[in-house]
Amino acid sequence: MPEDPACPPLDGDPTKALSTQYGKGFCHACKRLLSKNIEVAKPCTFTSPFERKPEKDEFHIAEEYYVHHPEGGVGLKQAASQGCPFCCHIWLSLSKDERTSVCRDIPRPGFQPSDFVTRYKLRFDIDDASMSKYCIMEYKIRHLRRSRAENNGRELIRLDTEIEKRFYIMPVPDTPTVRPPSPDLTKLAGRTIQQIHRWLKTCNAQHSCTGSGATAIEYPVRLIDVGTVDRPRVRLCDVADLPKPVTYVTLSHCWGKQRFYVLNETTEGELRVGIESCKLSRSHQQSIELTRRLGFRYIWIDSLCIIQDSPDDWASESVRMMTIYSNSYLTIAATASPDGTRGLFFPREDTDVDPVVFKLGAKNAQNGIGSRHDTDTIELVRSVFQSMKMNSASGKEYTPGKYDIFYFTDASVWQDGVPRSPLCQRAWCLQERVLSSRVVHFGEKQLLFQCQSMHACSRFPDGIPSILIPPSEKQANLSVRNVVREKRKSEQNSRERAYNIWKGVVTTYSSCDLTFGKDKLVAISGIASYLGAHFAFGNYLAGIWSYRALDQLLWEAQRDVVSQSGDNFRSKDYQAPSWSWASVNCGVKFSAPRYPPLAELRKGYSTTKDPKQKFSEVKSGAVILHGVLIPTTSHQQMNQVIPSLTEFTTLLRLANTDAYVEPAWDDWLDSRAQGLVCAPLAFMEPHKGVVGLVLLPTTTTTADLGDFPTALKTYRRAGMFSLHSDLWTKFRGRQVNVPYTLERGPDGGVVRSWPNVPVQQPSYEAEDRTWVRNHSENYLVV
Repeated sequence: MPEDPACPPLDGDPTKALSTQYGKGFCHACKRLLSKNIEVAKPCTFTSPFERKPEKDEFHIAEEYYVHHPEGGVGLKQAASQGCPFCCHIWLSLSKDERTSVCRDIPRPGFQPSDFVTRYKLRFDIDDASMSKYCIMEYKIRHLRRSRAENNGRELIRLDTEIEKRFYIMPVPDTPTVRPPSPDLTKLAGRTIQQIHRWLKTCNAQHSCTGSGATAIEYPVRLIDVGTVDRPRVRLCDVADLPKPVTYVTLSHCWGKQRFYVLNETTEGELRVGIESCKLSRSHQQSIELTRRLGFRYIWIDSLCIIQDSPDDWASESVRMMTIYSNSYLTIAATASPDGTRGLFFPREDTDVDPVVFKLGAKNAQNGIGSRHDTDTIELVRSVFQSMKMNSASGKEYTPGKYDIFYFTDASVWQDGVPRSPLCQRAWCLQERVLSSRVVHFGEKQLLFQCQSMHACSRFPDGIPSILIPPSEKQANLSVRNVVREKRKSEQNSRERAYNIWKGVVTTYSSCDLTFGKDKLVAISGIASYLGAHFAFGNYLAGIWSYRALDQLLWEAQRDVVSQSGDNFRSKDYQAPSWSWASVNCGVKFSAPRYPPLAELRKGYSTTKDPKQKFSEVKSGAVILHGVLIPTTSHQQMNQVIPSLTEFTTLLRLANTDAYVEPAWDDWLDSRAQGLVCAPLAFMEPHKGVVGLVLLPTTTTTADLGDFPTALKTYRRAGMFSLHSDLWTKFRGRQVNVPYTLERGPDGGVVRSWPNVPVQQPSYEAEDRTWVRNHSENYLVV
């Protein structure tokens, strides 16, 4: 098939067309989107009681309404080049590959308008956590390709490109003063220093974030003395020789595959005397210069403060990350750099930083959209925001004024800048970010800042609106230290909240890249040590706390999130016991809390290679569980996904009943094994099904178990299963009360019809508990 012709060049550069102060003329599609004649606030219609959402302040989520952009991505690019502020901002939010992809097609013979489904969607949303209301514009580009099959001449249609972006329209809380010039992030400029100082000053004055200085209890063993701006130096020094207190900063960076100057037994003597900064990587050079310009004397850099060819020094220092980063005054993050060659600074334009700011005023007001467009457009935005009580960028309720100024910004300003950056894909860097009291991120497009109380960036220097920060990001990066501060005020519920934070951190961490699987537990040891020091979580067993241990055993491997340290299988080299999430090289997620339990953890242990460091690399581990073991037989089921693709699924038949379960396997090779058993661990709510582990018989030696008994049946984990209430009822030999009826659908097929009132299921919990108790036994999982 011949390649499609390239997109013709367009006059003008859309990246130069964005007005950073007040919006220019909207294109026809954007006018239609904001037109008063379009019922964008029409209430939803529902098809069944199960789809009905509760009303909040008599507010309904608006029905979807789409406005199509002519000629797809090409039309978007043209509108951006001609100065439409919305289209320009949308265009800038696309990556280079996305821009190429959406402009690849042009109208050609046989073209139909539906080939380019480029559409806007304007709706209003509620942030359930804060009950705040925001206006959201969703933009979707969907390109279809048409071709003729050579054998029969039939027209084939396939999806070529699909890109979705989300943007927010929010009022500015007050008429803004003249915005300060954005920092010049192409080099270490004075405005960059001023912005960082402004954030630090705000944090020190208004927040309870703590840094180093007089509060530091344990310091790093070594620091780099950078001297002053007038008398620069790069010299390794021992903290024991420095007068206390010592205020220092830290560096968080990606090493990459390049070889750079590091501290080892050969270079230690030279580095203690002092070296020229030109010997260091660009990231090291620029972070050291930034440290001087900020007024600090010392910086901790892992590659220059840990002896890299000394296993003992590395093992000792790597488990001290909790104190190194938590006592640091500030962490400098080379967030956008995949290795040391890129440094902190990138070529940037003002258009990468500023949101679209557009002004609604009187019809003849200067610089206002009302002077260029019809009154309907003005009144729609004003009236909708007023009637819906929308929230401004500060989170406060919008109040119409004489002149109304609005932001239009992409929703991924923080996500693209930090969580999706090269640095934050590295597992080692997560705890550096979580444990630091303050971090300044040098992103690809802008400067970003986070402390324990706020997120900010060059676009929103006074704080990013909370709606633009994902809940998972808030939990993983702000709550670890905050929950400790809350504990000091009130013990109530703090341990449970800290426990949930730990599970959230593990979920995020497990999906990050890790070069060496043996570091799986070491690279999160700082967070584990920090939480373990403040909360009564009990023993730490290879990534799992004895507090609510059964709950933590119920993790599921995410096959679409694979770590760099291996395939989607268990590591060939020992990383952790099979029951630990650290034993697999992929992302994991924990099930929702399950109550009440059907099994009991009788005993557990894990042995680390360094007996003095309980959070370091493990060499063995086992748990004794007391519960019921259900024998199974494997059955292969063939599913034809599409005519050319057949998928085989392994089902486990429980004992000799008609109940089958489809496990979530840790390693698909285990699905071919024989002798698998299912071990229920807890009931599921609300219908009293069960959830548990799939176990595979294995052998072990006395040396592996220490004083653990070897006469017990021994297994290793192969996966996890969920058995819903009707299948559990069938397994227990009871009649299943089906809460639905089977009816014929329009196509003649059989479909389930659910009544509005579910069938009330009798409770057999006491009976099932008695059965489990009578059939339980002790078994060993390694």
